[in-house]
Order: sequence, then C-alpha cells, then structure tokens
Amino acid sequence: MRRFSTFLLTLFTMSQFLSCGKSKDDDTLSMFMLLGFMPFSGLNFQFASSSRASTSSHPAAASRSEGDGTGDGFPDVFLTPSVMSLVVCDVVGFLPESEGGPAPGTETFENGVSIVDPSSGVYANGRDCVMGFHVAIREGELGYIYGADLSEMGTTYDRIGLVLKSVNVFFPPEKVSDPNRRYWQAYYSNYYAYDNWFIERGLVTHTVLLDSCPAELASNGALVDIMAGATMGDWSCQTSESPRIAVADGKMGALYESQTPLFPMQHTQSAYLSSNDAVSFNLPADISRFGYDQAYVVVLPVSTLSKKPNGITIEVIRENMLFFDSDDGDQVFSPESSSGDRPDVTDAGAYSSTSERNLKDSSRRNLILNAPGFQIQE
Repeated sequence: MRRFSTFLLTLFTMSQFLSCGKSKDDDTLSMFMLLGFMPFSGLNFQFASSSRASTSSHPAAASRSEGDGTGDGFPDVFLTPSVMSLVVCDVVGFLPESEGGPAPGTETFENGVSIVDPSSGVYANGRDCVMGFHVAIREGELGYIYGADLSEMGTTYDRIGLVLKSVNVFFPPEKVSDPNRRYWQAYYSNYYAYDNWFIERGLVTHTVLLDSCPAELASNGALVDIMAGATMGDWSCQTSESPRIAVADGKMGALYESQTPLFPMQHTQSAYLSSNDAVSFNLPADISRFGYDQAYVVVLPVSTLSKKPNGITIEVIRENMLFFDSDDGDQVFSPESSSGDRPDVTDAGAYSSTSERNLKDSSRRNLILNAPGFQIQE
C-alpha cells in the first residue's frame, strides 16, 4: 500500500509578530535576524564559495558532484540549487581518541555526546527525531541551529557531528522549467514517519505544491524557508512530498486521488513507485560504514580556531548537485515537457548501503542527485 506524507504549513504574518511596542528600526533588525541576514551566535551555515569548495581536503567536504562523462553520446548537464534546507536530528561532540573518543572514521550518533540544550524545545534524539532542526540556506544569508552548546568545541571535543536526516533543495525556474520538479528531498537514514510511511536511505522525492498554495512558492523557493520556521504570510499551504522519480522514463509517482496539484502533472504514472523502480540519491562516500538502523552523521574536525565571535560556521558545498544526460541542448531540466531530459535506465536495481546506484549506463540517459559537502570555516 502506498504511503504519502502531507505537510500542513500554517503561517502567520510577520508584522503581527514583530510590532509589539517596538520602533520601526527595531522591527527591521528583528526581521533581518529572523530571515537569516544577521550572524547568529551559535552554529551557523552558509554556502561555500566555489574557490573554497575546490580547495578543501577534508573527506566530509567532498560533494559527490559526479556525472557519467560524454562517451555515451549524451551531453552532461549540471545544475546547482539556489536554496537548501538541512534537516538535522541532533548535534553531537566527539572526545579525542586519546581521551576515550572514537577513532576517526568510526564516529556514530551512539559514541558521540549530544550538545543540544534540552530546553531548546527541539526533540533531538538521533535517527528517529520527531522534530529536527530545519536549517534554511540562501546565497549571502546564514542559516543557523539554536540551542547547541559550543562552549567545549575545540577543547573537550575535537570533532562535531551533524545527525543528518535529509537535505531539501530548490532549483529556480531558469534551471528547472517544470514547477513540480523544482523541490527535491533526499534522505540519509532509514526510519518510519507519517503514518508508518517507511523512509529509505537514498530515497529521492519531489515536493509537489497542492492547490491551496500560492503560485509564487514555485518560483522563489520560499517553501524551504517555511520548513525552517520563517513566517512568510497569512495563508496556509498543503504539499505532497512523496512522489518518487522513475528511472525508466522520469515519470513521477501518483498523488492521492484527493490531492490536486497546483500545477498540472504532465508526466506521471498512476502507480506507486517501489525502490527498485525509483531514482536513488548519490549518497556520501562513507555511508557504507553506518548500519541499517544507524543515523548518518556528518563529522567535521574542530579546533579553537573554528570558533568566531558569532559561533562556528559550517560551509555547505552545493555545486553541481543535479546531473542529467540531455540531448535537447538547452541546459534546462524539463522532464515533463521534454523527452530529451528523461532518464531511461531500466535495470538500476535496488539501493543498498553497501552498493551505490549512480545510474551510469553508458548507452542511456542517466540522472544523479548528488550529495552536498560540508566544511568548517576557519
């Protein structure tokens, strides 16, 4: 039986939240802080510059921006998302190995120490978090995690770990013409969620706007900000985040019969897509060391130099996250409206934590959603 997840996003006006007995200047400052323009004294996130991304040597920094080469006769096309959100279930610190901590390369959620303040109101408990941190990142703006105690980072702890549940990305209209294909989610851990809908590590889905949503969400990427808690207006919006993408022809799995998409779905199949038939995510190189029941952890080294007056900043490498073979020549991903952008890999096989599925068949059009990279800003 197919399971779908529906988010009900109810949003309130920012003016109501900000206007209680403050001056206009105070309101403006508060607004900038809420939307991430101001540095937050804690754990901050920003996009890495292209030059920083290309020079980093730490394994966690290496994004999996892979294609399949031009030998298959199909030009390789790479796209970079404009907005991203990280769903982080917990933040942990690791003791140095000399003081009883795990050896490098063996870090897990279980052998780390949670540094999230229980009073923060976030239910951070590793893999099966009920409510994680949703960190929204845009070009030139900081995302942040509140409630993480960084006071012992670089002293008691020599590494920091992000227990990463999923990554959500948005591609703007000039890069992805079909509005139902602009929001992507990629999952790092196996867990049950939303009426026992099973989330598989490596799963990729589209987030489809339903007819209760304002049309501008399809062009500005603001759904990612909303997931991270920003207040963007006095309206509500329902979405379906469940449609998988078929490897055979790029079709999306169907919605519930009761759900009406805001934009017509032109290239959709009527049946639910199983793991064997759906596109998988090109997971990080170290994913195989995490067991089926273990949460994935991004591990980064920290030192006293990592901490700045505004906290610790983690740079996220997003270049070339989406790869696809295309013979339509326009450098735009349009699988609903252009047959030249549809993958046609027919024998991908199921994803497992020990064997990656990169969808690299030299005789076919391939599609890869790559993992972002992470590095500490020193």
